[in-house]
Amino acid sequence: MTGSCRDVQQYPGVMIYGDAEVSRFGFIQEGDVMNAEQLKGKWTHFKGELKQKWGKFTDDDLKQIEGNYEKFIGKVQERYAGKKVELMKWADAWHAKPAATKAVEKKPR
Repeated sequence: MTGSCRDVQQYPGVMIYGDAEVSRFGFIQEGDVMNAEQLKGKWTHFKGELKQKWGKFTDDDLKQIEGNYEKFIGKVQERYAGKKVELMKWADAWHAKPAATKAVEKKPR
């Protein structure tokens, strides 16, 4: 791979190396990392699954975040500091899944 590595300020923890995005977790296919615009666009669907999977988020937290990536990162740190990496991997995996898969993957009651 050629090119230089630089921080992408609007997406904390994501670096660009040549044409590939790199996160703290390793090399990621382009488009597999959720970014600010994608979070905002999919917020309604994402927040339901986020609260279901990661129950420490309150309704007030979700209202404060309201699709804002920076606020989301802040609340992840506040509620899940020890599991931040795991939660962010889950968020990236959620984003990478096809929409049909997301709709049928519900937690059994």
